[in-house]
Amino acid sequence: FIKKSDIIGKLEIISHRYRALTGEPFRVQNCFYGKNEADTWLCVEIAKTVFEEQDVDTVIILSNDRDFLPAIKLAAEHNKNVLFVSNGTGHKNLTALLNELNVNLDWVKLIDYRDELNISEEDNKPKKKKKETL
Repeated sequence: FIKKSDIIGKLEIISHRYRALTGEPFRVQNCFYGKNEADTWLCVEIAKTVFEEQDVDTVIILSNDRDFLPAIKLAAEHNKNVLFVSNGTGHKNLTALLNELNVNLDWVKLIDYRDELNISEEDNKPKKKKKETL
């Protein structure tokens, strides 16, 4: 059950199906200036959510960079679950950085979408299914 979903990014690259999501519980925030504006907007929205919306229990971030470390730390410190979904290549480094920041990793789950979609790292194509032996 989704109570609120903020989709933040540059409108010209946000898929049409997400642009059409207006009204509750979806809100699309267009970010059109500079390289990192979407990241900044997302960090601000996470901070606002942590402090203003006590009933929100999970923050989901879809990204491949670590610009969100401060937001992840803030959310975890306020007992919000954080699901960080990416291609997984930086998860080891991200985990080390979160440890350096003393983030309680019980509140953070790193998800490699390639595992969920069965995509190999080498070619970003679906993995071949193994034949079952009887």
